Amino acid sequence: MGGVDFSGEPSEISPRSFAYLENMYRDYECGSGSGVETVPGYRRVARIDGRVHALHPHPTDSSSLIVHAGERLYRYKTPYRSSMTVPEALLSAEGGAAAVADRKSRSVIADGQLYLVDGECYRKVDADLVSPVAGDAYIPTVYSDAAPLEQPNLLTDRAYEEYHLHAVEQYAYASEGFTFTVTADGVCLIASYYGSETTVVLPRSARIGALDYTVSGIATDAFRDNDCIRTLIVSEGISLLEVRALFGMRALTTLVLPSTVTSLPTQCFDGCPLLKTLYLPREIREFGMNLCDASTITTLHYSGSAAELFEIPGYTQFVPSPLPAGFEGRYGSVYRTARYLFPLHLPTAAIRGVTLDSTVLPNGGSDIFYRPIPAEGGGIRAIYLEVNDRRKSEGRCLSLSLLLDRAALLAEVIPGAKASDPIGGCTLICRFEDRLFLSGNPELPGTVFYTHRRLNGLGDPSYVGLYNCFTDGDGRVAVRALLPTADTLLVLTEELPGLPSLFCHMGEDSGEDLAPRIYPLSEEIGGVGAVSDAVTFLGEALFLSRHGLEAVERTALYEERRTGHRSSAVDARLLREDLGKATLFRFGTYLGIAAEGRIYLADGRRRTSRGGESEYEWYFLSGIGSYREDALRYRFLTGELPSALKSALVFVGGTTVPLETAQEEGYADGLPIYSLTVAGTAVTYAVKDGRAIVAVTDGERYGGRFSPASALLECDGLLFFGTEEGDLLVFNTDKRDENGIIPRRYYSFCDHAYLSGCATRIDDCDLPNRRKSTVRSGGAVRLKAMTGGKLEVRVRTEEGSWSMADTLFGGRGDFGETDFASAEFHLGEDTVVPLREAKRHWVEKQLYFVSEEYQRPFGILSIAYQYRVAGRI
Repeated sequence: MGGVDFSGEPSEISPRSFAYLENMYRDYECGSGSGVETVPGYRRVARIDGRVHALHPHPTDSSSLIVHAGERLYRYKTPYRSSMTVPEALLSAEGGAAAVADRKSRSVIADGQLYLVDGECYRKVDADLVSPVAGDAYIPTVYSDAAPLEQPNLLTDRAYEEYHLHAVEQYAYASEGFTFTVTADGVCLIASYYGSETTVVLPRSARIGALDYTVSGIATDAFRDNDCIRTLIVSEGISLLEVRALFGMRALTTLVLPSTVTSLPTQCFDGCPLLKTLYLPREIREFGMNLCDASTITTLHYSGSAAELFEIPGYTQFVPSPLPAGFEGRYGSVYRTARYLFPLHLPTAAIRGVTLDSTVLPNGGSDIFYRPIPAEGGGIRAIYLEVNDRRKSEGRCLSLSLLLDRAALLAEVIPGAKASDPIGGCTLICRFEDRLFLSGNPELPGTVFYTHRRLNGLGDPSYVGLYNCFTDGDGRVAVRALLPTADTLLVLTEELPGLPSLFCHMGEDSGEDLAPRIYPLSEEIGGVGAVSDAVTFLGEALFLSRHGLEAVERTALYEERRTGHRSSAVDARLLREDLGKATLFRFGTYLGIAAEGRIYLADGRRRTSRGGESEYEWYFLSGIGSYREDALRYRFLTGELPSALKSALVFVGGTTVPLETAQEEGYADGLPIYSLTVAGTAVTYAVKDGRAIVAVTDGERYGGRFSPASALLECDGLLFFGTEEGDLLVFNTDKRDENGIIPRRYYSFCDHAYLSGCATRIDDCDLPNRRKSTVRSGGAVRLKAMTGGKLEVRVRTEEGSWSMADTLFGGRGDFGETDFASAEFHLGEDTVVPLREAKRHWVEKQLYFVSEEYQRPFGILSIAYQYRVAGRI
């Protein structure tokens, strides 16, 4: 017999398929998987606060798993590997329990670490420590000497930009708006200024026609009658000032002269009535006549000492005697006449720091400092580097530590993007070509990001380059799953009419240093879209759609991809589930779909052909979850009362009554249970109709609040699952004995009985127009010998409902736990038992094999029955 087929009328399915099957499967691990049998039970191994959102593999210990429950991550070691029974909370790198989002998470292992996304933060688990990846994200150098070097990292708003000042003059800053003249000797001089800036820095270079010149000085009357310049900085390197070079600057208040000026000619800056602050270099050795109106100068800066200044003839033009009121002479003063401009190439919110080689530069107030230049729309567009001697910066490395405007950066690559945290908001993650791919950010629904490599060529999960992304479709259709295959990354989006929903991306070397590996779109497919999980199972790419389980496959003729259906046999039930919340999991060679306590198992070892598609055989599990507030179940003792209890008396309703046994089997559900000790033996009983009836229990529980499975994971060969109430449970496949047999006591769902059963198709024996009668003693069932095996056989025909036909036993000898009152022993691997059923005059018939008792598993290998034609319809 094969798996279950819910796809059509029970009379239309294959004879080798079951029309109904519940909590049964093929147990390949025991070595005799030729038939179907009761699925093993499971047990609770831990209770944790909060809903179990996800189970993840541990990055370094294959016998441990990581439980995401509520807002915490816990480590749990598989029970037969360790005595640890309480999950240990993982710690944050800063100390204390690590906090995560109270929602579903997904993960992938790379380089011995677990990388996890939950829609709020992108985290890593290193051993038992949890930390945000952005906390120590790689900080790239985005530009070097104004050439792009590395991509900005979307995991951080920090970046570096550097300049190597081998020829510092190429960065020299100067104002614009000058005209120039060239003397007969080829000396270039500033001839005039026509700009409107109030602070002007003289240029050191000029382009005249097709020739480039170095500016050496200032021509006569170059600034005569200028009434806008208030501060004039004569740049380092300018040495020649002709007569009246700065004459008549009516608004000038501050004049800064560089160390390259050694003499000042006659009337150099006369006619400047508002000049109050003058910077003179120590290198000056000659003052011309009538340089200025000294009575206007109130502050004199001189880089040498007062004694040195007083040795220069004509110094009294600046330091008159007697000194005017308010005059201040500052000697040994350091000031800057060389200014260099370094533009920033990316949107920058602030400057975090500037270093020259390893020396940290201040923001003003030193012989060498930097000053940020604000951008019109906010932020910083460039910095000035100001020095008093260009030799102090020549040949050194200027490094700028930047605080980038990450939102503005992202908008340049993805127009209209407004994501505040593009990577932290992702909910999907996978590994492909040793890179991590992330998507599912609701603010960027159609965009996929991937990690980058550093300059040393090594991939870094903490580096998601700005240009390491692509958007499928129009960018507004949400990505629901990322699925890596051998050579292709499949991006699956939700299904919308007329739009493609499956996008194939293959890696390609671009030849560009900035982004050497790209993932362009190679193929797109319309039609079926994804709703939740996707997985690669036994080499096949599978995903959940609103139509069921789909596979991405290649056509044989053109090698193009298409989607193929894989769940037709169970779609009648599967499509009633909320598949948007369903999850996929692997367990050995089974693929499972879990939805609200129900599991649909696809058998990877057995395939069937259906409608031209190669599909899996399927099995169906129900009631998978845990119970809270349940109660221990007692059943009344029947038969002979043990001799030690025949004389025992108890009080019931104020009178003394003896202990009794029940006349018929039944449960004491809902009745109070009392206990006493008789001759050193503990006894429990319940009171019913004034009688004290002995009650016993075998550990079965009943009732309570059911909490369905919410997350599943295979770990160390075991299938674990968590529930919405915070229980962690494991299937009992680790309880096999040396023969691979699971003892009877492990067939319970967390100590609750569960139904396991299978029904044949409605069979007309290919004689739809004939009545048949079953030949008495002509039927047989080959049962798998299972400890305590017992099942009921029910039958129905086209004329009525189910009726009881027989009770079969397929028990294996297990004297340690056998109920001798109902045991039959069959010591072989399987056994053939008669099927005592003799329905008469039926057109079509169906058999149902079921066990609803506590710890009563069974297995069926084959079913046979004989009939004879009884007449026409």
